[in-house]
Amino acid sequence: MSALSVGPADYVALAMEGHLRVNTLFISANVRKAVQEGRADFTPVLLSEFTLLFKNKYFQWIVALIHVSPPDEHGFCSLGVEVGLTKLPLRSAKIIIAEVNEQMPRTLGDSCHSH
Repeated sequence: MSALSVGPADYVALAMEGHLRVNTLFISANVRKAVQEGRADFTPVLLSEFTLLFKNKYFQWIVALIHVSPPDEHGFCSLGVEVGLTKLPLRSAKIIIAEVNEQMPRTLGDSCHSH
């Protein structure tokens, strides 16, 4: 499942058919053709209701791929600008794979995840 995506979307390329299936919540330009051709799914949802899908257990992720800020001196990574759409779904994932993104700004408050 993906929320709003921008940039290259190699994960919906023809070569990925049968290996990976995307369910997008917003038909961004980079996944539109795959949705139209039936190689990806679309679940329409208002951005303001995105986290309710997880809170009400309509969706549960097995694996979450996220990017985080570099860890601070205590080993905590911030979800940065993605905290609004990532925090609740992250709690439902059984496996979390986090990539440290040097460009992700550190945010304070309830936006951290320990590594």
